[in-house]
Amino acid sequence: MEHPEQWQSYLPFIIIALVLAIRLRRINRERRMHLGRLLVAPTIIVVAAGYLIAAATPDLVGLGIAAGAMLVGAGVGWQRARFMKIAYDPATDIFMMKQSPAAVLFLVAIMLVRRVVLAELPVSHFGADVSLARAMWPIDGLIGFGLAMVIAHNAELYLRARRMKAALIQ
Repeated sequence: MEHPEQWQSYLPFIIIALVLAIRLRRINRERRMHLGRLLVAPTIIVVAAGYLIAAATPDLVGLGIAAGAMLVGAGVGWQRARFMKIAYDPATDIFMMKQSPAAVLFLVAIMLVRRVVLAELPVSHFGADVSLARAMWPIDGLIGFGLAMVIAHNAELYLRARRMKAALIQ
């Protein structure tokens, strides 16, 4: 009989598999892209990140880790957005977006790298005498990475859409 802790270790992989199955089903479908809604996810994540940082303020090393992770996250988000296909219909003023298989594979790679990094950096490796701030360094990095990735992704989509619309109108 398996222990509950062993089953729980498989839960993230089950969730990732479900999310990927849903994403892969919709991969070739175009969906409407509302430029105004591109601000919603970054706003929610900025508020959540602000709350997390206020609840456990990082030390200088944690801030440095978060800043470095933000640079990496911004690059990842920008690249992922470049994989997306955008179309604009000037007659109806509607943008359509289609996710590319490369964007989904890129997302899978990010999730796998994240799982490996988290598995290699458990809090128990820090030892019992380590401060909470040091134990939070991986979390600070993940917060910075996620925040910058979503902002850069949505900003790139927005900028591409605006350039596309301006080019077709002139």
